[in-house]
Amino acid sequence: MLSALAVPRTGLFIALVVGMVALAGCDSRPPPTPCFPVTGSVTLNKKPLATGTVKFAPDASKGNTSKESAIGLIQPDGKYSLVTNGRSGAPLGWYKVTVEPTAVPGELPAGQAPPKPAAINAKYKKAETSGILIEVTENPKPGAYDIDLK
Repeated sequence: MLSALAVPRTGLFIALVVGMVALAGCDSRPPPTPCFPVTGSVTLNKKPLATGTVKFAPDASKGNTSKESAIGLIQPDGKYSLVTNGRSGAPLGWYKVTVEPTAVPGELPAGQAPPKPAAINAKYKKAETSGILIEVTENPKPGAYDIDLK
């Protein structure tokens, strides 16, 4: 036999459970877009670019409506790996690619002088003018993300 207090407590418990489930669904942010590994090398006239950054900006004209850009630091051997908002890689889709040869502060070991930035054509520093378009895919061909500046 249920006491007079059991019914209100049961109703309160159900209301609390329903409220907690409803609150769990209140975060309207969608989960982050999955990222796929993007590694490559940057060369200038077939020689490794020794420092700088590579940026992949989504290309809306080719259907990539993402708001997230991916950035990678160029290592002394010219290699880079992209990161998108703390996640390794980049979401699938087409990107306009830019290259900035200037060393990033903190990129070099303490006491080591940064190398002189390579002289590249200024067009490679802007997404609108670089002319470098790369598609991030699930299964890229070898060298698909390599960039050779002329």
